[in-house]
Amino acid sequence: MNYKKYLSIIAMVTLTATLTLSGCSVTNLTTGSVETTETASGGASSGKNSSASLSKINTAEMFTDRDLENDYDESEAETITLSDSGCKSSSKNVKIDKSTITITAEGTYIISGSLSDGQIVVDAADDAKVQIVLNGVTISNDSSACIYSIEADKVFVTTAKGSTNKLSVTGEYVATDDNNIDAVIFSKTDIILNGKGTLNITAKYGHGVVSKDDLKVCGGTYKITAEKHGLSGKDSVRIADGNIDITAGKDGIHSSNDDDTSKGYTYIADGTITIFAEDDGIHSDTLLQIDNGKIDITNSNEGIEAQTIIVNDGDIDVTSSDDGFNASSGSSSSETTSSDNSGSKEGKRFTKESGSDSETGSTDSNKMPQKPEGSDGNMPQRPDDNNMQRPGGRMGQRPDGNMRQRPDMSTTSDSAISGDNGSSGKRTMNGHGGMGGNGGMGGGMDADESCSLTINGGTITVNAEGDGLDSNGVLTVNGGTVYVSGPTNSGNGAIDSGTEAVINGGVVIAAGAKGMAESFSSSSKQGSMLVSSNSSQTGEIKITDSNGKVLASYTPDKQYECAVISTPEITSDGTYSVTLGNDTQSITMSGIVYGESNGMGGMGRMGNFSKPQDMQNSNSDDAV
Repeated sequence: MNYKKYLSIIAMVTLTATLTLSGCSVTNLTTGSVETTETASGGASSGKNSSASLSKINTAEMFTDRDLENDYDESEAETITLSDSGCKSSSKNVKIDKSTITITAEGTYIISGSLSDGQIVVDAADDAKVQIVLNGVTISNDSSACIYSIEADKVFVTTAKGSTNKLSVTGEYVATDDNNIDAVIFSKTDIILNGKGTLNITAKYGHGVVSKDDLKVCGGTYKITAEKHGLSGKDSVRIADGNIDITAGKDGIHSSNDDDTSKGYTYIADGTITIFAEDDGIHSDTLLQIDNGKIDITNSNEGIEAQTIIVNDGDIDVTSSDDGFNASSGSSSSETTSSDNSGSKEGKRFTKESGSDSETGSTDSNKMPQKPEGSDGNMPQRPDDNNMQRPGGRMGQRPDGNMRQRPDMSTTSDSAISGDNGSSGKRTMNGHGGMGGNGGMGGGMDADESCSLTINGGTITVNAEGDGLDSNGVLTVNGGTVYVSGPTNSGNGAIDSGTEAVINGGVVIAAGAKGMAESFSSSSKQGSMLVSSNSSQTGEIKITDSNGKVLASYTPDKQYECAVISTPEITSDGTYSVTLGNDTQSITMSGIVYGESNGMGGMGRMGNFSKPQDMQNSNSDDAV
């Protein structure tokens, strides 16, 4: 897809994300300049970004014309030839010291050849734009980065058309200056990966590519295998195009900035991205926006995680052992990367054992992450998955292994149930919020109003053992097509919101266990239903209207007990046939939402009642 053309389309679309702060509500556009919204002291926010939340970015300013060029001017380029027997260059701006090549000035440098235990260094003026063209290059290093940018305005790493290039780090990193170099390509400056060739990156230790500023991928083909993160940008990771294949021992794509909460975001405009990650597929501490592209996360702990997640378009397929999508402001599970080292410059080795590395974790530093042979893309099941305590401020464990169980609600006051006939999707409290479609009862336990997950378009398929779509704040679906094969354990739900789940458009079929099932709120503009079966089911889920027209269908990857279903054709008084595997039911709507949540999701607009037992947990035949 032509990115420039896409910008002209997306610029015409006005999308709104609302962040509810302590004591007030602030509405921000999801397009426009980068903006940080301050939260009030003592608000609901938690984690490293509790003081502010990034709410929007200017998509038109994410990439320059040169970033997107993917080519170079060979007529004005200097040449560098790599060889273990002696490197050569035609430029006076290139210094050669045995196997270290240092570029000292702005320009284009075409590099070819092979170098064992070598390094390309960029140390130019702070306004210099340096383009490194890899044209059949193989560089290995056993203790430092293969490409290391110390000073420049921007560094372009461009792969020549038809070329295959290989960069690898085979040993633990040894400090040579004040920077904790811990990636095959390590940059203190903005770095742009582009071109029309192939670059293979292998990091037996550390990360694939790290930028302490902005990291952009604008074209080319990449195969990255890294012990830690595949791509990591402190200020941002931005992807305009390219074919990217990442196998990572931690996050596939990671952006985190402890110093500036207006940064640490990820923007994906287009491209084909395949990720196999032991931790998160894509993690941003602040905002993650996906406007287009094909993203396939075949293995992850949490598939896509950020404080604010916005999906406008694209084809996204996620497999995760925990949440598929998670809007959370908790601290990154992977810590920060590549902090400056103020210690000795000589011979310091950065290892997990010494605690000197920029990260610590459970990954064995002597083992590269690998995709299992014949893997179906599903992660190994963790021990007793029902009893796991998730990071980011989620609820703790319960003796019976089920998370977020409600208090005893066996009795009810006369005024507690006024109902919209019980099929409005929520049990109402004095005509207001309550147990059902407004997310059930919960809220206060893990709610974080600075978080939001908004889906405006695209096709999303999730296979998750945790929550399928999870927002610690508001979950909003305005369009697109969403399929969720959710948890089989009762401690999670196919959808989960900390405050409220709302659907205003699009198609959603989200299947999973019914113990923590949550439906959409009656605040929605589109009809939805939560339908359960008396037994576990496998096979197709299908909704048909009274004329026999199939409105939507989906076959989950595993067994399920219930499904949340929403399509534009569901009306507040319509009758529909719903099939869950071998169980077919006739559903008549009497409001915008049908079915009742079992989970402790969003608190909603709770009514007045004197004590928790004034709320009843209905389990009638037409409710979950």
